[in-house]
Amino acid sequence: MKNLPEKQWIRQFQKRLVEAGYERERIAGLLGSSNPPAPADLPAAMYQTRSITPLNTLLRLFLLGQSVAAAAARDALSEKFVDNCLRHGVLAGRDDQLQAEIVIVPVDDLLVASDAFRKLGGDDAAEFVLPASTHAAAVLRKLTFRDEVDSCLDLGCGCGIHALLAAGHSRRVVASDISEAAVRYTQFNAILNGIDNVTAVESDLFDALADQQFDLIVCNPPFVIGPGRRFTYRDNPMDLDDFCREVVRQGSAHLAEGGHLQMLSEWVEVEGERWDERITAWFDDSGCDGWVLRNAATPPAQYVVQRSGDITGSADDNTFPDWLEYFSQNAVQAVDSGVLVARRRDGENWVECQSITVTKGYGDDAGAAIKESIAARDFLELCKDDDSLLEACVTIAPAARLTQHFERAGDSWEGQSAFLRLESALPAEAEIDMPILAFLNQLGGNTTLREALADFGGKVGVQPGDLASQLLPALRTLLARGLLVAVDA
Repeated sequence: MKNLPEKQWIRQFQKRLVEAGYERERIAGLLGSSNPPAPADLPAAMYQTRSITPLNTLLRLFLLGQSVAAAAARDALSEKFVDNCLRHGVLAGRDDQLQAEIVIVPVDDLLVASDAFRKLGGDDAAEFVLPASTHAAAVLRKLTFRDEVDSCLDLGCGCGIHALLAAGHSRRVVASDISEAAVRYTQFNAILNGIDNVTAVESDLFDALADQQFDLIVCNPPFVIGPGRRFTYRDNPMDLDDFCREVVRQGSAHLAEGGHLQMLSEWVEVEGERWDERITAWFDDSGCDGWVLRNAATPPAQYVVQRSGDITGSADDNTFPDWLEYFSQNAVQAVDSGVLVARRRDGENWVECQSITVTKGYGDDAGAAIKESIAARDFLELCKDDDSLLEACVTIAPAARLTQHFERAGDSWEGQSAFLRLESALPAEAEIDMPILAFLNQLGGNTTLREALADFGGKVGVQPGDLASQLLPALRTLLARGLLVAVDA
């Protein structure tokens, strides 16, 4: 999309899409998904759209990325519509065939345009603007806080999906990107969806934002770590993970008091340094609390294989040996991925690092679950000394589930291990031993931990003080992971 079409035509274009039924539920019902199909799924999608109707024609052009006979398109969509699409650059004509220059993905109630995938095979592939249907975009959507705020920044906005969603709970939204094409797409998509509180600006990180501060900053940065810099949207433009670190450091200065920065990230584990030590240092002198959730640690060779295959239709500048040599020279032992939250707060700041394995994806209310986890860490900060914690009323989280493993010993079964799991939008797990499990059964939320320890100590013949020294460290871990919750904290 070289130039931005005029506002009136964009809204007419959107009206025609809606009239034809180009919306998420109807498309998902027809194709099984409202996202652009993977190559293996394309034949089935082509079969489902074989009849010439307005919706099928639009789907083949703008979702499947396939050419359509110009005569058939004019019959299905009207001469005027096709001519206007050609004139405004969203369609291109080639030998009596039409092809779309953009992909349009339905997300919730939005329609979000981005570059057609064939651009990845061209000379300007480096500036490709990703569709809203990527896995990373879907993850950040689920993790984003949806509280009403005055101001929000979508940093590295791409097609603008996060800015558009934030517009629903923000008085004003700024969307910024170093890519001029990304800025144009965000402007186009705001008009396409009738959203008027989003301003898109071209900016390298915060350069064009002066001293503006925001209540919420969301960021899906180019976090892929490697020796090449081919793709603007993907490749970390600094050494190793320095770019993501810089987002945290600069972003903290652009947060209003109590404001949050939420971002996806990848970072390296280097020889002689724990993963949490490296990421904790990113928050030094930031004036922010830090909350980090690591989802995966990937060995270098596996990481290169995964990242080499995530570009469709375009050769990658990074060769396998060069990429591995880059990691070897920098003593990289693994690449971690996860989500970071920074919260601007006066006072003594804390950093909480957790590591989980998400196999089924995050739930739709994962953002609320993160806020609960941050609140749990705040509670533990208030209860740094054991006496304060002992006065708290604590209970097992409603979403917690217990799994026990037994082994046969003679004529009976003996418990070997127990796992407490949190089946929620933000899963957690902890292995607990039998004495702790027995004590947890005493926690109904209507007595303090001090009272519960005294009662339990009387039953097992152990002094409450001895029990406290044994159990409180484990209870703090369970509270931090959300497996236990403080009542009326």
